[in-house]
Amino acid sequence: MVSRIPLLHAARQGKHAAFVAKRKGVRLARRVENRVGQGLFPLLHPAGSYVFDPVRYKRSFLFDTVHATPGPFVPRVFTFWTGDNEMSPTRLANLDRLRADIGLEVVVVTPDNLRDWVLPDDPLHPSYPHLSLVHRADYLRAYFFHHHGGGYCDIKRPMHSWANAAREFAVDHQGWYAGSPMRLAWLGWYAGPLGQDLRRNFASLACNGAGLARPGSPLTAEWLAEVERRMSAWAARLEKYPGGVRGETEGYPFSWNDLLNRIHHPLSMKYSAHIRRSTVFDIDVRDYE
Repeated sequence: MVSRIPLLHAARQGKHAAFVAKRKGVRLARRVENRVGQGLFPLLHPAGSYVFDPVRYKRSFLFDTVHATPGPFVPRVFTFWTGDNEMSPTRLANLDRLRADIGLEVVVVTPDNLRDWVLPDDPLHPSYPHLSLVHRADYLRAYFFHHHGGGYCDIKRPMHSWANAAREFAVDHQGWYAGSPMRLAWLGWYAGPLGQDLRRNFASLACNGAGLARPGSPLTAEWLAEVERRMSAWAARLEKYPGGVRGETEGYPFSWNDLLNRIHHPLSMKYSAHIRRSTVFDIDVRDYE
């Protein structure tokens, strides 16, 4: 009689091997698509050619549109340090370069002065203290862009001065957001029609690690609303499993991109007619820890 245990073990090993092979296959397919699509998609879907069709996204947050009137642009740049931990020497050096090179007033928002920027009629979401330090910065990016506008930059060295770009953006009243041109490999991942359209039309998008925004636009209103909707949906879980520094807590509900790329990138596509892209906003993403 043949023992079932070796057979069961072999079956489980085979199932696991198939799972691993499938995962590797998916990653390989994405790498191939990124390499080919980086050059091909902009030819087939050049920047400015995208036309938003809400019916394609009726199961996503893009379907509903907020009607809002953008406010005036204020030429200053915010950056956030959301914890009580000290900045590393590298971060401090990058902050010095940011102040020296960016060509605009730099406002460093920390737990000590955050309350000075929070509006009495629009307080921070109650779950803010339970977010990881990284996701707090993602949330504040949406909050500040919507309520204050201006610029944002990670604590990384800017490659260029933003002074001229800020002057141009201030008089471009149809410009709601400006950032570096998107690369296909940087996209927040979505399945279905939304994922397909994001990959095909990535040339119409802008990055969010550094950029400018006009306050009170439909883009910033929907951006902040969606971040807060996700925080409300997971409020009980967040309170039970707060996120630590990078969301490393077991049980923390959000992955790395959930409160930034997977919201801003789709909205950047939806409002691509109001997006401005320029390498002026490139930042040094090498050594920054």
